[in-house]
Parts: sequence; structure tokens; C-alpha cells
Amino acid sequence: MRSYTDWNCRLLHNMRDLTLRPKQAAEALRALRDRCGFCDIYLTPEYDCELESVPMFLLRQDHALRELRELLPQDCRVHAACCAVLRPGLSQTPALHRLRLPGTDCLPLRLPFLPDQPGIPQELNRLLYHSRYRLLLMSFDSYAAFYPPEALERLIALPHAVCQFGYQALVQPPMKKLLKALLSLRTPVLFGTGVNSLQKACHYEFDAYIRAASASFSESERETLFFRNSIPHIRS
Repeated sequence: MRSYTDWNCRLLHNMRDLTLRPKQAAEALRALRDRCGFCDIYLTPEYDCELESVPMFLLRQDHALRELRELLPQDCRVHAACCAVLRPGLSQTPALHRLRLPGTDCLPLRLPFLPDQPGIPQELNRLLYHSRYRLLLMSFDSYAAFYPPEALERLIALPHAVCQFGYQALVQPPMKKLLKALLSLRTPVLFGTGVNSLQKACHYEFDAYIRAASASFSESERETLFFRNSIPHIRS
């Protein structure tokens, strides 16, 4: 059976956006792995350039990850990643390149829920056209509840972007329509759980989401969505 990947897991303890303890995080990760059968899990705590430097963030992340791996079985493969909050000045942050998704030139990015905040369109433009990065737009399906249709259309048309969706988007008709549009544009899509607690890990309806995908997408479309958009295929 093919193994799936969780590209957006929020279970790394002791990071600024979470209050989990190491044992809680390890228990939740084991539950998520057993429930969903993930071969790899990417841990994506938020990085905020207004609160700390990249080296300080990575130091805390490395410490938490080493602590976590000591509590996990060897077959539970977890990887360090992040999700940078888009703020004015982010593109000028020293050592920002160290936050790229491992093995790629993709910078994981969380957009604000209000698209026209002061300075945000200009900063997005700098990252798109005046940086070395390919933008990985995290939790893309969450923007649909806040962004007007024309803003979503502009986002999916961004050059060289990669979009990350929750697996739960596969049961939502508007998101399925959006995924079809991204397939037609050949925009890479990565899927993740967004799980950030033991309770959510134990009740994540992964099988239902995959069944919904089987009913809505052809075999070749599912192959592209789930397996062809792996790390080697989103490298520049």
C-alpha cells in the first residue's frame, strides 16, 4: 500500500505557538502515524520575524526535535520544517534561507487572513520576484473562508508557487473545485493534517478523506496530488 506524507504537522512541543510537553507530542505523533500510516511527518512550528531571529528559532527547534526523537520509535520519521508568518520586512530577515523546506528552495509561508493588510502585498511581491525562494503557501484551504474569490484567483496564479492543503479539504466541494483548478495549472500541491493536539491526532478522519478523494478525482489525478508532488518533483 502506498504511504502518504503529512507536510504540515503542528506537534513540535515547546515552540512559541504551542504548549505541548514532549511526552504529549510523542504520544500524539504515534497516534497520528498509527491512524494515518504516514511514512514521513514534517513538523511546522510558526516563525515570526518580529519576535525572534532565525538562529534563535532554529536553536529552539533543534532542541525540541532531539528531545522528541528520543521518545519516538525509529519507524516514526519526523522532520524539521517551519511556517514563516508573512510580515513586512520578512524578505530582509538575516538567514531566512535556513527556513526552506529541506531539500528544496521552497519557503513555507503563512499568509494573513486579511489579504490587504498594510505592506503585505508589497512584501509578497518582494518574495516572489526579488528573492531566491519558491513560495509554499501553507494551509491554503483556510484562506477560502476569508479571501474574496478574486484574491484566491490571484493566489493560485502566482508563478512557481506550491500550495499546501489539509487532507480534510478533500471532502469540501469548494476545495475540490480549487484543487481541480490547481491540477489544470500544474501547480504542485502538498497535503498535511495541521494536527496540534493529542485529541485531534486520535480523531483525525484520514480514511474518510482518502475515500472522498477516490470518489472525486481520477486515479491519475490522485497520483499527482498525493505522490507525484514529492520533494524531488518540487525542486527547482
